[in-house]
Amino acid sequence: MGIEIERRFLFDPGQAPRAERSVRLRQAYLSLTPEVRIRTSGLASSITVKSGSGIVREEYEYKIPEVDAVTLMELSPWLILEKVRGFTEFKGLGWVLDSYLGDNEGLFVSEVELGDPEQYVALPPWIVEEVTNDDRYLSSSLAQTPFRLW
Repeated sequence: MGIEIERRFLFDPGQAPRAERSVRLRQAYLSLTPEVRIRTSGLASSITVKSGSGIVREEYEYKIPEVDAVTLMELSPWLILEKVRGFTEFKGLGWVLDSYLGDNEGLFVSEVELGDPEQYVALPPWIVEEVTNDDRYLSSSLAQTPFRLW
């Protein structure tokens, strides 16, 4: 069984470090319960199934051909999300910095994956607020109700 242990935070892009590397992502949802996501990044495409809520969720991810990913995305009844994902480190942990585009422009969400839900996390200075338990900030929620409509 695949398990994802992740916390999410809003971050200040003016305070965040320059990403060590970044990639542009497009993703769409075919189902919300369980969450079935199709993602392309220019380098790889995948289908992911997630279930559960909060910090610990089940997650299964598989690579698929890009042509299949693009075709499957067109089946989504919801908004296709676009974002630039940057990667950086702080105090030994890898952090993801997502800068949303399109209908979610102006939203900046950072994620950190953990080995244990009780693991201590030293918060970087660019973190503004934790939103792990606020489902509005889930990408699947943003596909249904984009940030610009809040």
